[in-house]
This record gives sequence, structure tokens and C-alpha cells, in this order.
Amino acid sequence: MQQTPFSSRALAPCRARPQQCPVQQRNAVQRSIHPWQPCVPSKIRSRAVQASGASSNALPQPAAAPAAANHVALQQHQPKQRCVAMHSTAVMSSATSYTKLSKGKAEPLGPSKQGNAVNFAVFSQAATAMSLVLHNPSDGSRQEIPMNKSGDVWHVAVEGLPSSNVYYALRVSGDGGWETGYRWDKTRLLLDPRAPLVAGRRTWGQREEREEFQTKKGSMWWGTFDFNAKFDWGRDYERPQHKLRDLIIYEMSVRCFTASKSSGLSQDKRGTYLGVAEKASYLASLGITAVELLPVFEYDELELQRWPNPRDHMVNVWGYSHMSFMAPMSRFGTPGCGPVQAARELKEMVRTLHNAGIQVILDVVYNHTAELDDKSPYLLSMRGIDSATYYMVDPSQFVQLLNLSGCGNTVNANHPVVKQLIIDSLVRYVEEFHIDGFRFDLASCLCRGEVAQRLVHVIGLVVVGRWGVLLVGCFRFDLARSVEGRVAERRA
Repeated sequence: MQQTPFSSRALAPCRARPQQCPVQQRNAVQRSIHPWQPCVPSKIRSRAVQASGASSNALPQPAAAPAAANHVALQQHQPKQRCVAMHSTAVMSSATSYTKLSKGKAEPLGPSKQGNAVNFAVFSQAATAMSLVLHNPSDGSRQEIPMNKSGDVWHVAVEGLPSSNVYYALRVSGDGGWETGYRWDKTRLLLDPRAPLVAGRRTWGQREEREEFQTKKGSMWWGTFDFNAKFDWGRDYERPQHKLRDLIIYEMSVRCFTASKSSGLSQDKRGTYLGVAEKASYLASLGITAVELLPVFEYDELELQRWPNPRDHMVNVWGYSHMSFMAPMSRFGTPGCGPVQAARELKEMVRTLHNAGIQVILDVVYNHTAELDDKSPYLLSMRGIDSATYYMVDPSQFVQLLNLSGCGNTVNANHPVVKQLIIDSLVRYVEEFHIDGFRFDLASCLCRGEVAQRLVHVIGLVVVGRWGVLLVGCFRFDLARSVEGRVAERRA
């Protein structure tokens, strides 16, 4: 597999430039950015709540609460001229409303349902402040809630939120300038690395107002979740169990495989998970026993069009530039369906392929992310949360981000927190999406220490446990054993 993830040979539907609205053409999408507002000190906050006659544990609804009620209200700028019709978001009007806040717990990381509350927990050893920003895309309202810190984890529990389609992001600040290797920007809202789903642009290759796109800075992406997700794999469903020597692997891009009219599919299925599912019988007739899908983790197909550059006419159809290791690519779902439905359609595709006797292997890219380098940075998530933890950084050099991947940065895969993130990502796709195996892109980067030193105990191929999870690539043996242990733990 070539390292350059951008194909100029992509099909026409994939290469079309996104249409820009007049606002973008006139102002290069210079949107107003809400200034960061510090949280009210807890003593002042408690006095204000007591003065209002309310319980210190029961907070008023954010829509009517003053700034002293433990949040900062932000109102999204609404331009007069819209360039793209807003899709139905299926987000409840109360998506930014809550009934009670509590300190929360440091485990597990990411959003989790704990009783009547949703607990949010994010690792950042170096941050000095972090807040949770809830967003309601139906009216643009936002609520900002300060988070608490235990050890190196920031957390808060929020009661009264729906169990699905809550959009959230993080605002993070810290000490130290450029010379420290950290990249703090408290004006930028960041994506939780462990968000199960990612919400943003809903239509492939087309800019939408919901993105809040800014030249160079790029688009806005929100974490979300669906605790109500249930999927019926079928009474007679079984995963195919092909021996390694019997595998006939067909490598494909989900987008390109059916994007053309020649696929014979309806417009709403071209270039989607369901489009691949429609071709299951065709693939089986060829004798294919496994498909290897180019990356299906969430990525920004328009990332090269953030700023003028020699490749700004191109659309990333291959996807070797993740912004999330947890969330499936939402724009491989039915156009406009959103992240919750897209995740369901990924499962439908896997089920259909399995029923046709075809296993599913994913190309995964854990060696770098879409946040690029310091020349053309795309501050999305981990760089702004704790750059020195999530990436290999050498502050003694002028170019501080170590670029072993050739893509601007290198994920610090053997830091305990980052390694666990990768392991949990693999386990999630095996357990929830029934993926059969993985091919590691540039896996040699996973064999490096925190300062890029070579590590020993690497292997080329491992079959994990009796579930036959195939890991192809060169990576540390303890990583493979950790995956096996986590899958066994979940099965038990």
C-alpha cells in the first residue's frame, strides 16, 4: 500500500470540488469565534446558587441559568445566508439541557452511561483547565461546563442528557509555549479521542454550514454517542471461519467501489457501506473469501482544501488520515444519515458479507493522524489535549513533531495511555462491529518508543485467540497479547 493516501485517479464523484457558498467566497469563511470565558470560582458559584434558594446539587436549566450556575452559555453565530440546507439532525431540543452536575469519575475514559448521568472522562496530564462544551445543532446553542481533575484525568457527570445524539467537544488550556512541544489553543473546540461517534459534515465532499469551516483552521467536529444502540445480527448468523491459507482477499475503498454509475446502484447507495453490501453476492461469485477495506475510521475528505497548496483540488477518498480511532466514517452511510445511522449501516454491511461467507478486514492507521505538522497544522483533538502524550515530540529540535510516518506526525503508540486507546479501538471493532481482522498501515511506527527508539519483541503475524482475529503487520508482541486479553475479558 502506498503511503500517499490521496488519489488523483479517483472516480469523478469522489473528485468533485465542494460547492462554496457566497459567504465562503466573499470572506474565506472568517467566522466569529466566541472568546473563551473563565469559569466562575466555586465559592462564588455556591453562594450564588444558595442565594437563589436552589439546592447546591440541583442546578437550574441552562437556558435560564445565569453564568454563576456552573456553565458558560455560548450562542453560535447564525449568518443570514445559508449555503447548504441543514439536514434533519434528530437531536432532541434538550440536547444541551441538564438537570444536575456532579464530579463524575475518572474511569472509564470517554463518555459512559452511569445511572441517570453521562460521565465524561478525558486524559490530559499537562492541561491546567478543561471544560465540556455541549452543542445543540438544531438551534446552535451551547453550554460550557468546567471539568474536575483526578490524577491525570479530567471528568464530570451530567444528568438529564438524552442517551443518544448529544454533541459535545472539549476546550483545553495549559501552560507552556511553543518551545515546550505543547499546542494549547483555548479558542479551539477539540474532539474527544474516545468519542464513539463523530458528527460534522453529513454529505460527502460538500461543505456545510454546520462545519463552521475556517480557512487553514479547517472544520469543526463533535463527539457523540448512542447508548441505545441495539443491532439484531440474526438468529442463524455466524461469522465465517476461513483458514489463513484459504483467504482470497479483495482490497477495496468503500467509497470508490460503488461510486460510479456503472455500479448499477441507486444514487443513495453509491459509495456507501450499503453499496458494498449490495455487491456481496457478486464478490462471492468471484470466489472472494475476505474483503480488506481501506480506512473506515472517521476522517476529513476535504482536509487538503483547508489552505492553498498544490493538492488543494483533490479529495481524500482513501482515508489514510484519521481524526478518530473509535468512530466509523459517517459519510460512508446513506447521504445525510448522520453518525448513528452510519454506524448501523456498517454493521449491516458486515452482516451481509458474513452471510455471503466473506470475512471483513480493516486497514487501520494508528501511526499518524490528520492533525499534520506545525507547517500546516489541523488542530482537531489530541494535539490540543496533550500533544506530548499522544505524539512523539522532541522539544530540543526546531521541528518538534517527529515525522517517522512521512505524514507530519507520529502517534506515540507505546505510551501506556495511547497504547490502551489503540487496544480499545481494536476490541471495539471486533466486539461491536464484528470485524474479522486488521492490516496495520506502516506498523513499524508502532515498534518505536516515546523518543522514536527501536523496540524489541516484534512479530509479523498473529492470530488472536479462538475468534481468529487477524492482525497483519509488524508490531509489539505485548500489544497483540493485550488485544487478546481484552477480547477474552469481554467474551467472558
